[in-house]
Amino acid sequence: MHKLTVISTIVAAALFAASCSDTDTPLDPNAPTTVHVVQIGIGLSPSTLIAQSVAHPICPSVPPFTTTLNLFVRNDGNVRFFVNTIRLRFVDTAGVQAPQVTLPAPVPTAQFGSALIEARDARAFAIPFHFGCGTRRAGRITVFVDMRDDRGMMQSRQATVDVE
Repeated sequence: MHKLTVISTIVAAALFAASCSDTDTPLDPNAPTTVHVVQIGIGLSPSTLIAQSVAHPICPSVPPFTTTLNLFVRNDGNVRFFVNTIRLRFVDTAGVQAPQVTLPAPVPTAQFGSALIEARDARAFAIPFHFGCGTRRAGRITVFVDMRDDRGMMQSRQATVDVE
């Protein structure tokens, strides 16, 4: 019996010694963890868009109205992110919705410059928008921006602007 007690004491001491850490700072399960917060904001300008008539419209290939909006994407976080898609939806004053227009990542990259937004940086995208087949001239454009940060997290933001 005495031999069993000695062996179990040695095994317990070995396990206890193996579980000790050689670092000076103890692990605290209640200590705060570092979280990287990505603050992304978008904005549109001007505050009200003016629709211009197109000469010789032929729906749907040449819609009767066009306007250009400026999309501003601001990154106040510490992580880079990429604009994946920009989607635009027009709804006229009578509630008639035009088909949504999607600009995929290759289009903003080629047409508007790089889709990469560095940490603590801002980018502006001038986006021409053609609309009006089956809708009125005045209404509202909603812009949806889908983004992915360099850790793979997806985010989406939206903004609206009136069209006169």
